[in-house]
Amino acid sequence: MKKHKIAKLALTLLTATVCLGLAAKLVAQEPPAPPPLPEAGPPLPPTMVPVAILQFDERGEAVKGYGAKVTDMLFAELVANPTLYLVNREDMQRILDETELNLSGMVTPDKATRVGQLTGAKLLLTGSVFEVDDTLYLVAKIIGTETSRVLGASVKGAHRDGLQNLTPKLAREIETLMTDRTQQLLPPPTQSEDVIADLKQK
Repeated sequence: MKKHKIAKLALTLLTATVCLGLAAKLVAQEPPAPPPLPEAGPPLPPTMVPVAILQFDERGEAVKGYGAKVTDMLFAELVANPTLYLVNREDMQRILDETELNLSGMVTPDKATRVGQLTGAKLLLTGSVFEVDDTLYLVAKIIGTETSRVLGASVKGAHRDGLQNLTPKLAREIETLMTDRTQQLLPPPTQSEDVIADLKQK
């Protein structure tokens, strides 16, 4: 009887030893835990859309010479905005001169598309300056070169206040439009499936 108990105890110990050995082997074979995910970096900057600024029209003798001044001042105001990419005006003028593209007067949809193709600009910024009863008006138009859609902004003030007060206000209005509503002027993004379908049709 005593021998039977000893044998049973030995068998139990042996079974426990085997089980522990198998468990240790299984633990050793388990794949290592994946490394922790890296911390999220700073948010990516918004997509920068190329913008070309065309000279503002002058309507009336009272504002003669104002068009070029408004254009220069707007460029100086907007170029400091890190979310905007302005097409170099000298390069743009050189391209327009070489192609003999006349942009005086109203910019038609065909001309806007052509300027976009030549300069890479997705948006055109143009406008006009005029005076009514000693009140000076600055009117800006933002045109999508691929859609011909237009958004507008304007400011007004006493002529004696001068462009140095009105032009920065117009620049802020333009920045707000470009920040909040640029997508309205651009075509919808092309999906990869659409690109593949177009290639198959060719």
